Amino acid sequence: MKLKKFSAIMLALVLVFSMALAACGEKSNEETKENEKVTTEQKNETEENEEVVVDEVAQVETDVAGFSNLRDQKPEKMDSDQYLNLLAGEPESLDTTRTSVDTSWFAQGPLFEGLTRIQGTESGSDVVEPGVAESWEVNDEGTVYTFHLRDNAKWQDGKNVTAYDFEYAWERILNPETGSPYAWLITPIFKNAGAYNNGEVGVEEVGIEAKDEYTLVCTLEKPTPYFMQLTYFPTMKPLRKDVIDKWQEAYGAEAEHIIANGPYIVSDWIHRGKIVYEKNPNYWDAENVYIEKMTWNMIDDRGARMQSLMAGDIDSARVEDAEWKMQFDSMGEFNVISRGTINSGYHLINCADRYFKSEKIRKAFSAAIDRDDYVDTVTNGTAYPGWWYVPNNLGIGSENFANKTGNKNYVRKLYDDVRAEYNSPKELLIAGLKELGEDEDPANMDVTMQFRGTSEAVKQRGEYYQQIFKEELGVTIKVSLLQYNIVYANIDSRDYQICDVGWNGDYNDPHTMFEFWHSKEGYYDESKTGWSNPEYDGIIEEAGSILDNDKRAELYDRAEEILVYEDCVIAPYEQPQRSTYRRMYIKNLYNTAFGTPDYKYVYTEGR
Repeated sequence: MKLKKFSAIMLALVLVFSMALAACGEKSNEETKENEKVTTEQKNETEENEEVVVDEVAQVETDVAGFSNLRDQKPEKMDSDQYLNLLAGEPESLDTTRTSVDTSWFAQGPLFEGLTRIQGTESGSDVVEPGVAESWEVNDEGTVYTFHLRDNAKWQDGKNVTAYDFEYAWERILNPETGSPYAWLITPIFKNAGAYNNGEVGVEEVGIEAKDEYTLVCTLEKPTPYFMQLTYFPTMKPLRKDVIDKWQEAYGAEAEHIIANGPYIVSDWIHRGKIVYEKNPNYWDAENVYIEKMTWNMIDDRGARMQSLMAGDIDSARVEDAEWKMQFDSMGEFNVISRGTINSGYHLINCADRYFKSEKIRKAFSAAIDRDDYVDTVTNGTAYPGWWYVPNNLGIGSENFANKTGNKNYVRKLYDDVRAEYNSPKELLIAGLKELGEDEDPANMDVTMQFRGTSEAVKQRGEYYQQIFKEELGVTIKVSLLQYNIVYANIDSRDYQICDVGWNGDYNDPHTMFEFWHSKEGYYDESKTGWSNPEYDGIIEEAGSILDNDKRAELYDRAEEILVYEDCVIAPYEQPQRSTYRRMYIKNLYNTAFGTPDYKYVYTEGR
């Protein structure tokens, strides 16, 4: 069988951000965390605030060098003390197999290195560099990947990182006894992974095999066009079986209950207080790690966070409020990075609910929202209006998905079509109530909408929707502001009517925005949404198993039409943008659109 060779110096995956326009639940339990999944570009040579606005389109190219140019650009000058003080949320765990939110994944980022690693660059490209794997190859059918691991990759205690560590980690994700919240991501990918996860076959039947210490062979259930992008994904990092056997359920719960193979180790973890990272001397590429110590501070109060940034106690932070932006701008000490996220904010609608089992009622609630008005009124123009679901900076192959499919904007189409056919969303709502045999007066509906968090920003969003649904539909909704974990627990038990949630894309392919709605295998399966559509499931299964991106684009376009227009399972309302204020003395810190940063190559000069 002919093999296609992908060596570290001949190939990497690059996410190229080029065109104008800026993509799980939304996997964040800290809406104010500094570590956003955005790619940053810094201008460090200016004496004044430099705002870098990058409304980018993500693409994928393959014929490029294996490492970014940061590897060859050694710092000419650095501060004598290399440290960073940043903001973070409390991670639920440092166990990569048992987490599913960004606050945990970002905390794990400096600790673990996968087969590859994601690296942002000054040009705006995200380069997928070789990590523990120094080369790999794939068969012509795209179903067998063979990774060759470097023999100098070490754990923090000096032991070698081996193919067995990856085999163990990935099979641990799939083991039903682990209860991994992200097993769904890979159950459709590896051969027999789903069957093993369901208890139908033994682990020896799964297509993950360490041939020897430095050779890992992955046999896929079917061709998976985005597979290489999963090799840097947070849950796909290696784990040491002996360490987990030692700590059992306590693994990942404390600083001393974790072992790292990445650029940093955890030296201290004060829960709800701070995490302290120190450089890992046994990391295989330690010569390119310059920051000696990082302190990630957990500050819940937004005003206190901004005061810390102003006082210099924090080096970089996301800033939302216009008043604070003006103050920071006047200081002339920050680079400002503004860009669209790989995120869709939407209303998740319970399709088994008393009212919302009606397609007409779901559509009425979606069509009631003018997304342009929402963005202007609630976000002060700091988001894209959610007239689409797939973020407009997401790629498919080497092209932008939205451009390739003609920018259909199905949410806008629903908004317009409802008014054309029924004159108003309220008339459609009344028609739905009549079909159900319910009281036809919308004022008598009993509807509660759940929101994640209790901040003023969330409260403002709830008040906005209260007003809009009253004006457009005649419905007075109840607003319930809850903690993140409670909202998601309610979704898991389908104890909701409408939830204000969202999704961050995990990798640069439309599949990341569609696979989790699969009624049987998705994160939001029928048990959580009350919805299933055989056509939709078939589309996702086909699109995720073929390599023809023209055909895949057609399939995903149809999937979006079903999801937000025909069946209206969700009502997208925004694609957020983020502004980060970063001290000018920080060099080479380019956050990535996908994956999590590990702070390799970063240093300070002029603190």
